[in-house]
Amino acid sequence: MMENTLARQLQWIAAADSKVATIFAIDTAMLGVLAALAAHTQTWFRLGATAGSLCFILLLSSLIMASLSFFPRTAGPKGSLLFFG
Repeated sequence: MMENTLARQLQWIAAADSKVATIFAIDTAMLGVLAALAAHTQTWFRLGATAGSLCFILLLSSLIMASLSFFPRTAGPKGSLLFFG
């Protein structure tokens, strides 16, 4: 049973690792498009600026969370059966 639990944990981590690179690339591209569209300040209006700001904040937070997932956390909980130190 413990071996199956460990195998499920390792599969979950591998699946997440394979998706992070794609999400990172998409987030970066979307931020680039947003920056290119935001360069025309003469055509801004309140709703567009609010939506653009919200998109920027959400994309930046997604990029930060994706960046954090690249680095492993090696401080496991005490007494964990899955963390081997």
